[in-house]
Amino acid sequence: MIEVNFFEKKETNVLPYLILSGFVVGVIVLLTYFLFLSAHYNRVDAQNVQIMQQQSEQVALSRDIQQIERLTTQNRETITILDEQTFPVAFATEHVSSFIPNEDTQLVMLNVTTTGQIMLNLEAVGVEESASIIEELESVSYINRVNVTRLQQTSSEEGLYEIDLTIDYDESLLKEEALLWQ
Repeated sequence: MIEVNFFEKKETNVLPYLILSGFVVGVIVLLTYFLFLSAHYNRVDAQNVQIMQQQSEQVALSRDIQQIERLTTQNRETITILDEQTFPVAFATEHVSSFIPNEDTQLVMLNVTTTGQIMLNLEAVGVEESASIIEELESVSYINRVNVTRLQQTSSEEGLYEIDLTIDYDESLLKEEALLWQ
């Protein structure tokens, strides 16, 4: 018997359909993954924004504290610089004038300079008194040298003189001495 096939069956290639369906399924899986990933990160972002809003007062307080600490440090540095640059004029004048023993001797002028000198003008001083004042001043630790710049007799019968003294001092030693007296 002969079989005659009046209807010819065409065989179709299924491989392109399988590849296409695999691609479509892969794209759908990737889109779903990215959709869920995006939703997850949106929720995390919203939570972070909410946490930041809740902690904004603490952040502002922390910034204020940091600024106060910075200003405090700056003030300490400024105080240190000012302490280094201040000059103990009150101590120098009081200490040097304490070496004038006689109540009759008048301190006419006392000038303290920042160039390392103190200038004194004394009236009604005897020769022995002026020598003892110079010796006492030279024994002070911060005084380097005492110079007599002028000696003029004011009263011939009493033996009194007007004397100008220039005292050279060491500023760092003067500051140390002033700190010890405080």
